[in-house]
Amino acid sequence: MTGGYYDAGDNVKFHFPMAFSTTMLGWSVIEFGDSMGPELQHALDAIRWGSDYFLKATKIANIVVAQVGDPYSDHGCWERPEDMGDPSFLRLKPIWYLCLLLPLEKDSLS
Repeated sequence: MTGGYYDAGDNVKFHFPMAFSTTMLGWSVIEFGDSMGPELQHALDAIRWGSDYFLKATKIANIVVAQVGDPYSDHGCWERPEDMGDPSFLRLKPIWYLCLLLPLEKDSLS
């Protein structure tokens, strides 16, 4: 899945922290947008980038993408995100889904 934001210094997309950050940025614009001056557009662009990504994560009915990437292997990989498309670094990333039709693991929502 393209778009969204990586968490910390690795190449994993954890959707719950990303959703919190995008929401807080949105609330910051609501509360303080008038005082952001020319930086307001950057904040709006960042919110749009995250929001567009979450729309992709919910594209299939009753399924939500919850995480992209494996934290165990990705935490040990220090490649730049822009190098991930290079064929020498290309690898498929696992995607975790939440689905209404399947039971949840106990840690799925933490």
